[in-house]
Amino acid sequence: MTHRKNESGNAIFMILLGVALLAALTFAVTQSNRGSTNQLTQERANIFASEIIEYSNVVAAAVAQLRLRGCADERLNFDNTLVTGYDNTTAPASGRCDVFSPSGGGVAFQDAEDGWFDTAQSAETGYGNWYISGRARVIEVGTTCTTADCSELILVAPYIDLAVCQDINRSLGITAVPQDQGVSINFITQFTGSNWANTIIEDAGGELHGKSAGCFEGDTTPGSGTYHYYKVLIAR
Repeated sequence: MTHRKNESGNAIFMILLGVALLAALTFAVTQSNRGSTNQLTQERANIFASEIIEYSNVVAAAVAQLRLRGCADERLNFDNTLVTGYDNTTAPASGRCDVFSPSGGGVAFQDAEDGWFDTAQSAETGYGNWYISGRARVIEVGTTCTTADCSELILVAPYIDLAVCQDINRSLGITAVPQDQGVSINFITQFTGSNWANTIIEDAGGELHGKSAGCFEGDTTPGSGTYHYYKVLIAR
């Protein structure tokens, strides 16, 4: 009788041990999968950040080449086949000052990728596109003044995802994601040759001061909790 009781106790113990081991294995697999998902998200953020930086550098290089060939700032043309609103009627008819033309800069206009952006901001004007604008001045980039003559020509990817923004700044040596103190920035008015205006990109800690590229959090317009990448194409 005692022998059978011992066998019964051992069987129950083995069942409980098996249940415990199965629960531990399930938890480990779940955590592993969760870690893989996080890692994939981080890897995608790294890729997106690299794409944004690399493409903006290509556009900046093309602009620099056209200026060296004699294209005045006001005659640069960013007209392209994907986004309307950039036709600069003062640009040479030959296309030699067209950034996105084989006759000029030879760059293909790249459609922005959905994965770059914060989907929570999808209703905002400017979401999901590249913008080339002459309506923002970056502190300590170019000449400091309070007129439109000191506004930079910038390439902007507004409303990007925070993780992408953070990766961009890590790549550029910028600490965290500084919040802009310029209150109101107009960077979605498309540049067509003469429509410069003076709004300011700056931050209280000075992280963006003198930086020709970076990512920042909005303040008022655009609002806090939104993140935006800029690349200076022409410092003025």
